Amino acid sequence: MKNYRDLSRKELIDLMVRDVKVRRAVTRESHDWFFHLYFVHYIEYETAPFQREIIHLTEDETKRILAITAFRGSAKSTLITLSYVLWSVLGRQQKKFVVILGRTQAQANQYLKNLKDEIMRNEMLRLDLGPFEEQEDEWKANSIVLPKHGVRISAASMESAIRGVRHGQHRPDLIICDDLEDSASVKTKEGRE
Repeated sequence: MKNYRDLSRKELIDLMVRDVKVRRAVTRESHDWFFHLYFVHYIEYETAPFQREIIHLTEDETKRILAITAFRGSAKSTLITLSYVLWSVLGRQQKKFVVILGRTQAQANQYLKNLKDEIMRNEMLRLDLGPFEEQEDEWKANSIVLPKHGVRISAASMESAIRGVRHGQHRPDLIICDDLEDSASVKTKEGRE
């Protein structure tokens, strides 16, 4: 990839607006640029330093396990369960089988619905990195399959048995756990453990 680091931020933005090849190259390399370009409709305020740190941690492939704790409304789910999941399969990490775990199946299904909505309705994302084909049998289940990319994104609850699951020859290569506990589940010592 051409070294765009020599350009000012404004010069790079101008170039990305004009040239889809540059936009694809930059957003495939950087979750930060991916989020700020394709998910701008989620941004209400300037991105806080701790949010940029979260984004940069997702880009660091030396981190095998990452635990993120932040206050409610800090955009954790938007950054990780939505933007990072899509960047991890469409960007340089090239994940092939992502599993999102929620506390309940309803919560897991909502994460998957949010991803499906972005894939189907985010016009710039579709034009730049798609097409994303709908396969009715797969999309009605608890998975999204992107055949062009050889990718499956599945959602499950904590009670689900996911041991041994595969997508073709791929075992899950990214597992996202979001809001696994609630007030009731951590009231007892046993629940916290």
